[in-house]
Amino acid sequence: MKIIIIGAGLAGLSAGIYARKAGYEVEIYEKNNYVGGLCTGWTRKGSYIEGCIHWLTESKTGDLNQIWHEIGALDDTVKIYDGDSFYQANINGHKINMWTDIEKLANELNQYATPNDKKIIKKFINSIRKSMNYAAVPSKKAFHLWTIRESLSYGMKMLPLIKIMSQYGTLSIKEFSQQFESEELKFFFANSMIPSNYSASSLVVTLGGLLVKNSGVPEGGSKPLIERVEKKYMSLGGNLFLNSNVEEILIENELACGIRLSDGTIHQADYVISALDVHHLTKQLLKNKYEINEIIKRDQDKLKNPTCSLITAIYQTDADLSKMGQTSFYKVNPYEVLGEKYSSIGIKHFGYEPTLIQQGKTVIQVNSITNESQFEKIERMSKEEYKQFKNEISTQFKKIVLETVPEMIELEELDVVTPKTYDNYVNAYKGSFMAYAMTPNNKQMNIMNNVLPIKNLVIASQWQMTPGGTPVAVVQGKFAIQTIQDLESKK
Repeated sequence: MKIIIIGAGLAGLSAGIYARKAGYEVEIYEKNNYVGGLCTGWTRKGSYIEGCIHWLTESKTGDLNQIWHEIGALDDTVKIYDGDSFYQANINGHKINMWTDIEKLANELNQYATPNDKKIIKKFINSIRKSMNYAAVPSKKAFHLWTIRESLSYGMKMLPLIKIMSQYGTLSIKEFSQQFESEELKFFFANSMIPSNYSASSLVVTLGGLLVKNSGVPEGGSKPLIERVEKKYMSLGGNLFLNSNVEEILIENELACGIRLSDGTIHQADYVISALDVHHLTKQLLKNKYEINEIIKRDQDKLKNPTCSLITAIYQTDADLSKMGQTSFYKVNPYEVLGEKYSSIGIKHFGYEPTLIQQGKTVIQVNSITNESQFEKIERMSKEEYKQFKNEISTQFKKIVLETVPEMIELEELDVVTPKTYDNYVNAYKGSFMAYAMTPNNKQMNIMNNVLPIKNLVIASQWQMTPGGTPVAVVQGKFAIQTIQDLESKK
């Protein structure tokens, strides 16, 4: 039996590996000349630029960790870097760290707290303790294949975490930060590694994984990781076709039977797996003939279901950044990008890992979170306007950093990434690098692999669960093959 997979990102390669392990013939078609999709990195002027992983969920233990090993992403030779600090906030001359040691974190926050703030901090710290060791994504079995007993068992196991989610799920991170009286703590919580419109429960659960040292960064970053996954897939006898843009999924009598490439060639298959953005799947590959109701519903309510992206200016420097937080946020004079005003800026440097320091130069990335409105403004730009915009961003961010960060003595410009970059390279909806934001009081999205009314078409995408990301991608790749095995067993 033959399976065609569209997209050689984490979801597609994961599906390909589990398909080969199940004994199926597999062909993966990828439009780019490299694998990885959003999980990628690239080189400019001899320096490696990290394009994806900020932290890897279950990097050391758990069901998801088993998947990382099964697909070759991790093995015993891969070093994991667990930072002492998740991020650092710089305001009023203070450096406040989100330490990954819970006692150290509590002491740090209480230094800036009023009596009322200390009550909020105590509850926050206790909630983090309770959230430790909970799996971020159920990884063993596709949800629609669960038995009643399995569902009840999982629900009972997750009860303590559900309570935390209900306590913090009604507030955004920004709203949570506004509860504090301390100016320093307001800024500290409003400027984190997670967008401020996300539910505050996202921050609690993320910290739970970091504090047990189970959300580290693999040595070398995304590019070496995805290359290991590709190597695993090829070693199992999978077929990979790069520079092969899929134009359409072929449907006959409501049955997916193959694909047509942009060069006109047709390839037949018993099953087709779409391992890419679901918007691109329905609008382009299925020519608007089919819809996913859950996606339509969420797209119609942008207040609850926004997407976001990043504008990232990338530089390299000879400066010694050893005393600077790996990820730092600075309160700065207000500046504007595409009609939106900002009063802080995020900076991430890669000096923590020796393999990423090339010729004595450290790469830094300067980030601003963007919304869909900003993407649409970029979308309307001509090529010349877009090129000029990127140059202006690089100059603007460079000026802010040099004026703000004492450690920075000079910056050499390397690259600029915008929401349009994500759209161009991986057909990302509105330039989003993840799925919908986990906003307050919003239900978890869970789209089954066989949701479309087309036989033998299966989905494997980070868009199937909010908020998406690498864990959802690899898990849905595995679930796609379980779905096919279940369909075959019923024939």
